[in-house]
Amino acid sequence: MGCILIVMPRYEDSSRIADIISRSGTYAEHFICSSGNEVLRKVAEQDVSVVICTKTLSDMGYEELSTYLPAKVNLLLLTKDAGLIPFSSNIVRVLLPFKVDDLISTLRMLIPDSFYKPKPAKPKRSAEEQKVIDEEPMGDWEDDETECAEA
Repeated sequence: MGCILIVMPRYEDSSRIADIISRSGTYAEHFICSSGNEVLRKVAEQDVSVVICTKTLSDMGYEELSTYLPAKVNLLLLTKDAGLIPFSSNIVRVLLPFKVDDLISTLRMLIPDSFYKPKPAKPKRSAEEQKVIDEEPMGDWEDDETECAEA
């Protein structure tokens, strides 16, 4: 399960998105970046699943950033441009202004493992407990049903 990088021109916008993600119940780490170059450094250092960005960053556009990202990294583009058609299969667009549920459901689609806590393994029975269960005779269930019906 990779982490989420959030990069936008204004830090306040990035921190709002980070707050939404942290309140959504995701178990993925998320980091705020200030430029496309910082995103590329983080991608080289860590296992990144999604980069959330706008059309323009402080040092490059989303098209240039997308060309430098590995194929395994999805780009979640937040834009007001409804006519924008993503040129790559790893770009997913969410229109601004967005509903929080739209953003979270899109993230769940992109990284489903990060929203669910792994269930703890069930404890195994000891050999002694299993022997007791196997030796225990099963009751006659049909007799119980007829007794209930007669009553």
